Amino acid sequence: MALTDDISRKRAKLERCPPGHNRWDAALYELADALRGRYEKEDEIDDLNEAITCTARLWNSD
Repeated sequence: MALTDDISRKRAKLERCPPGHNRWDAALYELADALRGRYEKEDEIDDLNEAITCTARLWNSD
């Protein structure tokens, strides 16, 4: 439950930082990292897929 709450908070933070915002990169990275962490603990493939998607968005955010 704590991991889910943490991810929910990080999603909300990202919503407050749209692309172009000076904290958007950090918010997206934090969400990706939290999703990866939950994947490692719960082995939920959807979390890994979303973490990869978030990371790809970071790489393509130029």
